[in-house]
Amino acid sequence: MSLVGFGVAGCTATKSTIDWVPVAVPGTPVLLRSLGDQLLVGITDSAGRPGLCLPQGADWRVVPVVPKTGYGETAVWRALAIDSRDGIVGIGHAVGGAHGNARWTVWRGDGSNVVEQPQVLGTFGGLAGGALYDVVAAATGTFLVGTWSGAEGMDVSTWHLAGDTWVRRESAGTALASTLGGQVSVAGGAPVGEGAVLVGAVTQPGEEVSRAAVLWRGGDSGWERLDLPADGRLASAEGVATDGDRALVLGRVDGRLTGWRVGATGGPESVRLPDRTLADDVVLAPPVIADGRGLAVVPSGGDSSLVVEGSGGWSVRGGPPGTPVQIAVVQPDAYVVTVTDGTTRLWRGAW
Repeated sequence: MSLVGFGVAGCTATKSTIDWVPVAVPGTPVLLRSLGDQLLVGITDSAGRPGLCLPQGADWRVVPVVPKTGYGETAVWRALAIDSRDGIVGIGHAVGGAHGNARWTVWRGDGSNVVEQPQVLGTFGGLAGGALYDVVAAATGTFLVGTWSGAEGMDVSTWHLAGDTWVRRESAGTALASTLGGQVSVAGGAPVGEGAVLVGAVTQPGEEVSRAAVLWRGGDSGWERLDLPADGRLASAEGVATDGDRALVLGRVDGRLTGWRVGATGGPESVRLPDRTLADDVVLAPPVIADGRGLAVVPSGGDSSLVVEGSGGWSVRGGPPGTPVQIAVVQPDAYVVTVTDGTTRLWRGAW
């Protein structure tokens, strides 16, 4: 796979202030993904179609995106992953049908083009269908993460490629299945070591509902559930990043920003983050790890703040204006997508 990249690799010292500059892109930015010194921007173009672009000098190179179905024509990117073996794999979301149900599309390609892989309705939809949340480029192969109806509620599920077909693996009887005592939900995943971690929550019913932040670690050989340390009643893990060997998990406990770390073995550890309050309707952007340092962007009033890991711990830096929805790093710059009054913008700042 050949991807055009830009930027200068290397570690930079944490800055006390960041100068944010708006970056014009050929469409509305939706998703950001980076791999080393390469940046991929998922967009919705002026015709409402999904698109991809890569910086090329002072301009952008648009990667041809080829829909094969009507829902592919109107899909909005939900997830993207870049892998040297499997190339670019993406999930798109559209709404259609008499009942306005979710219509999921899956895409594959490389830096030259990305093409929709049509699937039969029952692959992701139908009466038992749930939702798709992420693409994980694990060492054993790229897979999709979502939910599917099980015996006791919605189960966490994974889909794996067989030829041109994505095949769901059964979750019944595994740690990914819901039970009467605990309903599982998933937010995303990331590769760690030879396997992967999935992050989410388990909701326990009762007179006073409680929710535990959890992750599932494993892969082809099965999954184990690990409860994340949380001093509170309502906790959830909502985003994850990896540097290959260890994962940084971002979430909340009783409305406070919370973090954890976990490796391919051993138990999870709490990360002491700056104290930030999160409204119930806030959707956290997944964190990133760059040069061994964690970085997250969180809402701050009507704007955003960067939560940055340094040699002496974590600190807060001013982010770009608007509600943050995505972050990526191509050294020496951080890139953030924000939304202000319905307008979506991409920002760049040396961090």
